[in-house]
Amino acid sequence: MRIWPGSHKEHLPHERVVNGLEIPAHLVDHKNGVDMIAPAGSFMIFHVPVVHNSRPNTSGRPRRLMIYSHYPKCFDMP
Repeated sequence: MRIWPGSHKEHLPHERVVNGLEIPAHLVDHKNGVDMIAPAGSFMIFHVPVVHNSRPNTSGRPRRLMIYSHYPKCFDMP
């Protein structure tokens, strides 16, 4: 998982894409992302609007995950 610390402190517009929502690439300084590396079975908790993504799975093994989001109605996108 890669996150951009502090990115939740300002609203960044989202675009709808096939898999959900995405921040336009030009709005994020890709050099400032921080890798959050954790062993299998770990969990992470972070603020909903923190910009985050994950790198491609190059392990040759399946990568499974569960995402649970709980956020206020004001964060809904039209």
